[in-house]
Amino acid sequence: MGIDHLTRQEIRSDIERIRAVLDFGIFTPENSGHPLFPCALTELLVRLRDLLAKSEKFAKRVSFQDDVTIKGKVNDVTGLVAFVRDALCHVDSDKHTHDEVQARISFNVIFGKGRLIQLGSASIESAIRR
Repeated sequence: MGIDHLTRQEIRSDIERIRAVLDFGIFTPENSGHPLFPCALTELLVRLRDLLAKSEKFAKRVSFQDDVTIKGKVNDVTGLVAFVRDALCHVDSDKHTHDEVQARISFNVIFGKGRLIQLGSASIESAIRR
């Protein structure tokens, strides 16, 4: 199936906006409390989700699993981006509830390696160094 002109424009627009948001420099520990941080994160995920959906439709699903917790409908990076995007865009979504810590998680961010929360034996953490 070929990609029509409108879809090509959408792809270009997605890439340009992702680049602009990333180049703005809002995704730093110093800016994590900035009022536009959630907006930038939401737009980034909406645009990325759109690109991943188009990749799956017109070429191949992006399916790597590195650093992705496999659970439920999340079985690769495309599923993870869709899950997080849905949670961010639908305030009443049950995707905000973290199963293991039994807490509602929204716009919580950790930069680099560290632990965001620990409740009993369950925790939300990142092993990735920046």
